[in-house]
Amino acid sequence: MTGDPGASALPRRRPWSRWEFALPLMALAWRLSWYPLGTVWRDWVAVLALYWIFTILAGRTKAWPVVTVLVALGLALVYLHRQLPLSLDSVEFGIQS
Repeated sequence: MTGDPGASALPRRRPWSRWEFALPLMALAWRLSWYPLGTVWRDWVAVLALYWIFTILAGRTKAWPVVTVLVALGLALVYLHRQLPLSLDSVEFGIQS
């Protein structure tokens, strides 16, 4: 602690490397080559790649915790909407419609 009341308690972020930025871009490009642009929001790999890019660029901003919660909730909703019915059907707890 420096004694400066304005000093941040968080350590400085190290500069990101090219590979740290290139890997999520490659993952996103891969998913965009498989899925139409309008359905990418339902693909968890694309969502995590976008979140990874956001974390690299803005990981120490005040928006980061809010974005983290929103991404987690969004991924949970995608799971509940698409995967949960399949999981329940596989153990014969299917919802009768």
